[in-house]
Amino acid sequence: IQIATVCIKLAHSLQRQGKLEEALDLYKQSLQIYKKTVGLFHPDSANTFHSMATVLKQQGKLAEATDLLKQALEIFRTTCGDDVLQASYAYNTLGTVYEMQDKMEDAMELYEKSLHIKRGIAGKAHPYISFTLNCIANLFRKEGDLEKAISTYQESLDSYYTSVGEDHPLVGFTCTKIANVLYDQGKPEDSKVYFEKALAVYLKVYGADHPKGAKVKEEMGKVTEAS
Repeated sequence: IQIATVCIKLAHSLQRQGKLEEALDLYKQSLQIYKKTVGLFHPDSANTFHSMATVLKQQGKLAEATDLLKQALEIFRTTCGDDVLQASYAYNTLGTVYEMQDKMEDAMELYEKSLHIKRGIAGKAHPYISFTLNCIANLFRKEGDLEKAISTYQESLDSYYTSVGEDHPLVGFTCTKIANVLYDQGKPEDSKVYFEKALAVYLKVYGADHPKGAKVKEEMGKVTEAS
């Protein structure tokens, strides 16, 4: 099992570097170890299926990713119930896979299920709750429901303020989301306020010469031109 754990950590690192095939091979090795030691129907196996699915999603192999995520969720349901945190992650990932296929209703259902599980575990404020709220807000934006998108992003932002504080990159990220929706609504002055909040966070966290800050300045330029 320790070898499997090492393989998974290395696979995560390779995946972050974009070395997807190498990462997938290591996840498969880990899964084979888990099958021989703890069996297929075990949370460790389910987590590995989930990790494999995230690689396949990055590769655009959405049908294969869907199959693995469904297997993971079935294992969670069988072994520890589907109201555990690991299952909520798998629901969230499956939601993104459906969203990539424009299955918006299915995606929303899974995001909401993931959010329900997470709130049952952590209450209203936690980074993984904000993450799912951002997914839901993104979906509202895609569907053109900008008011719901704004309110959901704001809910996410409030959760981040409570859970990680005001000077965190995730706060800056969510502020840019709100700023862009406000710009879409034809509210450049309000949009600028949130871009400025995002920029202040990035400057404090990363310093003056960072791509995130540069990107926000670029987006603020279009807002200034429109106001």
